[in-house]
Amino acid sequence: MENTAKRKKTLKIIGNIVFWLVLIIVVIYSTVALFSKKDNNMTSVFGISALTVQSDSMLPAFDEGDLIFVKTKFEVADLVEKFENGEKVVITFRVMKTTETGTIVYYNTHTVKNISEVGGIYWFYTQGDNAPADSSPVLGSEIVGVWTGKSWAGWGYFLDNTIGFL
Repeated sequence: MENTAKRKKTLKIIGNIVFWLVLIIVVIYSTVALFSKKDNNMTSVFGISALTVQSDSMLPAFDEGDLIFVKTKFEVADLVEKFENGEKVVITFRVMKTTETGTIVYYNTHTVKNISEVGGIYWFYTQGDNAPADSSPVLGSEIVGVWTGKSWAGWGYFLDNTIGFL
């Protein structure tokens, strides 16, 4: 009898913990949904988007499967100024690739290696820290975000695959 009472008490405690964890996840998810905005087909919360890294092209800065955070509110002129001051500038930009089955649009996050201005329009030449230079320069208007310098190792794949969050 005493064993049954302990078991019931233990199950009740476990049930309460599971309930509160689920409730916290629902509240967090609801808050994100409430305060998020979709810019360039990326969901951002307070101007920050989370993206999953798909390759090792930016090693050692971040690794495939990491979750990186990108500011979606920025000025191109500020990026140029940072670059000219010798700061490392890592941008996320939209890439369109035409295949036999159609056009694929994806995002790439690479380091700015050079910037040129032609007629008041800025062109950004990028390269992954662990990859050859990108074949085409990026137009300033194609930049969709600037890496904040923050990443969570392995969390991108975890959230994509287990929760379907991103």
